[in-house]
Amino acid sequence: KDNHPAHMLVYDAIVGGDEFFRKMQVYSMFGSKIYVLSFTSQHASFSNYLPLVQKMVSSFEIQNPQQQQ
Repeated sequence: KDNHPAHMLVYDAIVGGDEFFRKMQVYSMFGSKIYVLSFTSQHASFSNYLPLVQKMVSSFEIQNPQQQQ
């Protein structure tokens, strides 16, 4: 099983002038493709959902990738 490095960005965003959101993006490159997993939540709820999101991200696996030219 090949392991490909992944990178994570976590940042805050304000939408509509007063709604605070926290966003997380995990990305990895495989061949000539980049895979991005994104999670967005209201800032106050982010930590409540984080364990589930981390479990989902860690289960992500690329199956049967096609050969890149």
